[in-house]
Amino acid sequence: MDPFFGFPVKKCVTFVAAFLFLSYMWNLTQSVFLVIAGAMTIGKSECPSLESDTIREEGESLLVWGIILLLFALLGLYFSIILWQAAAENDPEKCCHWMISAVIILAFNFLYVLTNLINGNHVSMLYDVMDVIFSSWSIEVVNTFWEKLLAQQNQFQFSNPFNSNDQFTYRHIYIHRSQVVNYTISQGLLPRGN
Repeated sequence: MDPFFGFPVKKCVTFVAAFLFLSYMWNLTQSVFLVIAGAMTIGKSECPSLESDTIREEGESLLVWGIILLLFALLGLYFSIILWQAAAENDPEKCCHWMISAVIILAFNFLYVLTNLINGNHVSMLYDVMDVIFSSWSIEVVNTFWEKLLAQQNQFQFSNPFNSNDQFTYRHIYIHRSQVVNYTISQGLLPRGN
């Protein structure tokens, strides 16, 4: 491809292809983590509880969101690779065709994210995944705290609801951090209003 008014078209197309490739690789990473987070959340809903249906809906939402992003990412990666090859082959017609295709997929991806943002659905992959991971980790922390508290405060006569022998464990059910705080308040361990 000859320079257009001194502008290096080939280098520009190669740069755009590389940018699209990296963007779709990031989308692919997001989608994989969302699918994992969705599967983890659905797995936590298997234990019968009052919130199992809500937990399953949360997991299914993450799973669907991740699968759709995965399809966008794979299609975009395919287009960006072909665009890169077209730039290397110095084929302007092929470059134009595949650049338009790659940009259209990127636009659809953006619109999908924007629509979910407006509707209040799951948009932030890092927040969703970290929330699932932190929820499991936080139960471990609360479990340790509860054991130490019971060892020091013998006047509180109640069992640890997060004990590994109990059916409600972090491995089987998704427990929101707000529930932990509410339970603690209900037992008189934290003053109301804090």
